[in-house]
Amino acid sequence: KNWIHEKEDRTDERRKQTMREARNKTRRLALMNFGQGDTFITLTYAENMQDIEKADKDFKKFIQRFKYRYADLKYIAVREFQKRGAIHFHMICNWNAGLNDEEEIKEKERWFGEQLWGHGFVDIKVLDGIDNIGAYLIKYMTKNISIEAFKGKKAYLCSKGLDKPVEYRGDEAEA
Repeated sequence: KNWIHEKEDRTDERRKQTMREARNKTRRLALMNFGQGDTFITLTYAENMQDIEKADKDFKKFIQRFKYRYADLKYIAVREFQKRGAIHFHMICNWNAGLNDEEEIKEKERWFGEQLWGHGFVDIKVLDGIDNIGAYLIKYMTKNISIEAFKGKKAYLCSKGLDKPVEYRGDEAEA
């Protein structure tokens, strides 16, 4: 009986380590690719969406529609479960529509919600005065470490062509 618990403990430890590595990678990618003036977008569902496969397909369609209008789109997104169990997405992207005031932002949120997302609500924040953009994004990842639904799924979603951080290990890191 003991070996079953040991195996479960090792699996749990591996999962936690994988999540730590994913958080670190996401944070570094965000720091390398995004900064002041970029945009933080949250996509929520009006309904209580709990199906990750369906949510991921919806997100992919959103990205396709977004890229159709803004071809140079770069992004990193993470999934989060709301208290009611609904999935939503938090995304940092390089889209900057020069939104100057609350009224313009509200108008753009309505337009995104109706034309690009179509499943609920969109919240847009221009990233100004945020020192650590990577930490800002990964705080939403840390809430989902133990959720079984994420088993076998990528912890983050991102566009191709992002600048990759260089990682040094061992002797290289010492130098």
